[in-house]
Amino acid sequence: MLDICSDMEKLCPDAWLMNYTNPMAIITWAINDYTKIKTVGLCHSVQSTAANLAKYMGVPANEVSSWVARHQPHGLVFGIEMEGRGCLSAAAQELEDPAVYSAAMRTGRGRMSYARK
Repeated sequence: MLDICSDMEKLCPDAWLMNYTNPMAIITWAINDYTKIKTVGLCHSVQSTAANLAKYMGVPANEVSSWVARHQPHGLVFGIEMEGRGCLSAAAQELEDPAVYSAAMRTGRGRMSYARK
């Protein structure tokens, strides 16, 4: 990746590099520390976390919108909405069901832990 950034510094120094490779955090850190290229690290768990929460609520993923961030190695859900109404607490309530929670953990689709207010 640093070789690619070296080429970018010569050919397109004002471009942004969108890093969608693993280990995402370490590569993004190295690019920020050792090159002049602007970069952002992207992670697939952001999309899958929101989609899985929709699944656990029993609604299609395309019917919800979410505000999600990634902090290695966790996807953090700050909000999830359906039809303009917040439903994060409904998703959290579904995960209270031991059967739903254990199924979420077995599938390996992210850590389905959440913080309660």
